[in-house]
Amino acid sequence: MPGSASDAVEIVLSEEIEALVDFYDRTEAYLDDRPASDLFEPRPSVSDWSPAQHLYHIWRANASMLKAARVLAGGGVDAEAPRLTDAGRRVLQNGHLPRGTAEAPDAVRPPASLDREALREAVHRSRKKLDDVVAEAEAVRAAPGGLEHPAWGRLTARQWLRAARIHSEHHEAIVRDILDAASG
Repeated sequence: MPGSASDAVEIVLSEEIEALVDFYDRTEAYLDDRPASDLFEPRPSVSDWSPAQHLYHIWRANASMLKAARVLAGGGVDAEAPRLTDAGRRVLQNGHLPRGTAEAPDAVRPPASLDREALREAVHRSRKKLDDVVAEAEAVRAAPGGLEHPAWGRLTARQWLRAARIHSEHHEAIVRDILDAASG
């Protein structure tokens, strides 16, 4: 039932932040550590997107998710009561996104062609939003209300961080699978 006590998903904010910081450190290193053939070539047996496109998508999507957490923490909106959809509850409770079940919204879809500079710009903008959330962690922890996610319902600030972490791990696993296919 939406809005019920079953919406409660225990979220340890410090763990979500630490996981996101680690994620950014790992994935940003791909820009320096990977040859262009690994980074920019898709492996259709795994994904139609290249590792670069997945990274771009993650960083763009995370920027939006982190912004939602900051908006709630800043109290600058008339946020409605949090309410998860069934899908949102499953994702946040299980900490996992199934592959191939959703399509990226246009705003965070990667372009067909990318270069390292575009990736660096995307990760820099997204990392800045994470740094802002880290600086405002107490406000994020205490933020009331929720903002609407297109599939998962109205998420709290902490739920937005958990969603960003889960989404990041989902796409990072696909990136690793593509890179493994390229070397195998």
